[in-house]
Amino acid sequence: MLDIQTASVLRYKYVDAYGNEEEEENIFNLPLKSDGTNMLMYLCKNKIDERLCIYIVEKYGHLFDLGTKNFQKETALIMSIKNEMYNLARAIVYYRNDPNEYDYPNMGQIDIYGKSALNYMLDKVNYDETGEIDRNNKKIIEENTDIIAELLTYHLNELYEDPVNEVSHTFINYFCEHRNYWRPLLEGYFDEEDDINMDFEE
Repeated sequence: MLDIQTASVLRYKYVDAYGNEEEEENIFNLPLKSDGTNMLMYLCKNKIDERLCIYIVEKYGHLFDLGTKNFQKETALIMSIKNEMYNLARAIVYYRNDPNEYDYPNMGQIDIYGKSALNYMLDKVNYDETGEIDRNNKKIIEENTDIIAELLTYHLNELYEDPVNEVSHTFINYFCEHRNYWRPLLEGYFDEEDDINMDFEE
């Protein structure tokens, strides 16, 4: 039974099958399914109203952990990218509850298939018969380059914290290997005067 408490901000009282009551912080922390999926993740997974999802992130993102993972180790960010809900993915990667906490939405989470949000974005890239990136690529990439840039920035930050991080090194090597394609798309997101820059050196 879900009983919304009108005297508090989106708090709920959960009553289990035995009549035991448990107070939780708010409705967004309530698992909707046995796999650990919360409300936002459920909406993402079932592609239910992207505008509502964005509203939840922007209005109530401070009430719960946007980087929560379910039992498949998926986050709302991973789900939104897999389901091509890019405006929602954008809202998540740009959300800052604490300006000093960069990875608030858990952008490096690896799911049970060994893939992160950046992996799923790069899955949208087309390649030609030689293995090079097809210049006539999907508009999805060009229209959502900012999401890729934010996820890449995360991995660059990770290398500052952990210089031997294999996952982040793999991504950096990939972008450098295909620098001719990515340079014109990404260079505007990285400034030499910033703490982190991406110059795609040979």
